[in-house]
Amino acid sequence: MTTYTLTELFDKRNELAGEILQAEKRARELRADLAHVEATIRILRPGIELPKVVPKRIEFRPRYFKRGQLSRVILDYIREHAGEPITVADILPIAVGDRELTHRDKEILRTSIHTVLNKLAKRGTIERAPSQGRIVRWQCISAT
Repeated sequence: MTTYTLTELFDKRNELAGEILQAEKRARELRADLAHVEATIRILRPGIELPKVVPKRIEFRPRYFKRGQLSRVILDYIREHAGEPITVADILPIAVGDRELTHRDKEILRTSIHTVLNKLAKRGTIERAPSQGRIVRWQCISAT
């Protein structure tokens, strides 16, 4: 191993340790908030037996598009290129447009595009085209 590789690994280790500390701090803050909410409930309803906390699933989805807009962008692109197999990589530059996205945001958008393509396939609007290798290709059903 080179010194450069070790330095990078130490930097990554420090970065991960910092993220863990931030996550633990956030968890402490959330526990304090939960205790305050429970105390408020007990003030409003003295003697109430609080049921076990069932965590509510929180879905984080960045909103780059309005509802249904990404589906329309994808369908328009597939219709413009009818007869050609389309990949997620073909659609991504159109979806990003002039936005300045980080690599992580682009990966989230890539996943969103793939999800929309699967939903459109379930509806029967598009279908998977014959693929070469691991890359999934899609096409408009009317083009077959």
